[in-house]
Amino acid sequence: MKIARRFAIVVLMLSPDFAIAADLFEQDGSIFHRNERGEVQQMSAGQNNTGAVISPDRKWGAYIHADETTPDDSLSEIWLVDMASRTSRMAVRSQRDDDPENNLTHLHNPKFSPDGKSLYFTTAAWTTSGAVHQLDIATLQQHYVTDGNSLDIVTHGKYAGYLVVTKHTYLRGGGTVENYCLLKPNGHRVKCAGDSEKDKQHLLTRY
Repeated sequence: MKIARRFAIVVLMLSPDFAIAADLFEQDGSIFHRNERGEVQQMSAGQNNTGAVISPDRKWGAYIHADETTPDDSLSEIWLVDMASRTSRMAVRSQRDDDPENNLTHLHNPKFSPDGKSLYFTTAAWTTSGAVHQLDIATLQQHYVTDGNSLDIVTHGKYAGYLVVTKHTYLRGGGTVENYCLLKPNGHRVKCAGDSEKDKQHLLTRY
């Protein structure tokens, strides 16, 4: 089911010390877009909206709307924003499933691919690991990609569009480790590094 919304332009005067790092941002539970002239447009209705991101080509935005009836934020929706028409539509709705690969609760961490054609996000899945899913912007079809407890996307270079996720790995001698791994967009593993922020940045920027 597709749901569309259209909102009037709302011009806000933000205080000088209100710093935002992107063109799409959250304030007081609502989602706003700020253009190059400093005009701020409201893109969402209601509150409980977070995780605002914008695609590299500035054509699409995305955010997460949490179900107000679930205090643990386990049920939520991912909404897409058409930046040109200033309309929003629901793209993914939470649903519980006994199969971890199909479970769509605790939607978090939306990130666009460098070409703006896909939106990746994380969900709850196994006891020791979450899952990464991919949404096709054109068809609004989503599917499971891989297990993982974090999500970043390489934006430039040889591996642009590849994923960097943390993998919960069991060691042969006992114990576990969470290492950052570089994956193809389809989830196939390329290489893994260590568990530090430096290791993650190496995978994101080295190549």
